[in-house]
Amino acid sequence: MSLKRKIVDIEKHDIIDITGDEIKIIKSKKHKEFDEKDVIIYARVSTHDQNLEAQIDICKVYCNENELNIIEIIEEKCSAYRFRQPQLHNILSNNKNIKILVYCVDRFSRNILFCEEYLQLIEKNNLTLLSTKEMIDLKSAIGKFEFKSKILQAELEANKISERVKLNIEYKKRNNIQILRPIYGYNIENNKRVKNESEYYVIDFILSLYEKNKSTSQINRMIKQLLSKLNKLDNEFVNMDFFDNDGDILHDDNILINVSPELISSILNNIRVYKKNKKWTKKMIDYIYNKMVDDSIDMNNLII
Repeated sequence: MSLKRKIVDIEKHDIIDITGDEIKIIKSKKHKEFDEKDVIIYARVSTHDQNLEAQIDICKVYCNENELNIIEIIEEKCSAYRFRQPQLHNILSNNKNIKILVYCVDRFSRNILFCEEYLQLIEKNNLTLLSTKEMIDLKSAIGKFEFKSKILQAELEANKISERVKLNIEYKKRNNIQILRPIYGYNIENNKRVKNESEYYVIDFILSLYEKNKSTSQINRMIKQLLSKLNKLDNEFVNMDFFDNDGDILHDDNILINVSPELISSILNNIRVYKKNKKWTKKMIDYIYNKMVDDSIDMNNLII
């Protein structure tokens, strides 16, 4: 009886199982092959209200100036001070021999303990970390020391910001000052909410269309009215086309469209009427509608 065995390159796999006559691959750890000019952009902000576009734009300019090929752009909205960054960890774990570009060092990390983990992955997978703002050298002892010093400085800044926020909250609580948070439709002035007319026009637009049956001409008329109120209507405006399930344009005004929250978000994003510089989503539309139609709404507790 002859034994037949499968031949595999064990070094290219995480876990193997030798059972009887076979070697079975349980978990593969194959990495993509990259060119030396390939780069992954990693952009991060701490909260969901913040915008990543400026960071990404600067990174794109850097890549263009240094003739780097952008393979992927990874966005993350997560505190680098309090939490591990799952998207960053995924990049560093699942790629080899490629450059990772960040806007600046504190976008990479603000926590020295988490940073140590990331640096081990960088070394293990032969990654190169780049920044548009600073020179980074992780090959030498001095370079690593300088990099870690910058992370410690970023962590110290985060600590100071946290202390100031806590101090301000404690002061307001002691003096019975109401702590207000910004909500869509209102500005905060002198610790009071003041109606934002432009944002309320958008809210009215949402309420007027939400799950209503409208013809294409009615929808386009409402879009023009909204843009006019926002002073964004120009002579180049073209009516928006709407399509049926077969992909054909709806021309018949006798056919009514049930305007879903997904469609409302798509319309607003297409005409570039954003929610505080963020693109609208179905969840945002649903939230605003559900809160605004509640007659018992308490605007002091509403957070949108």
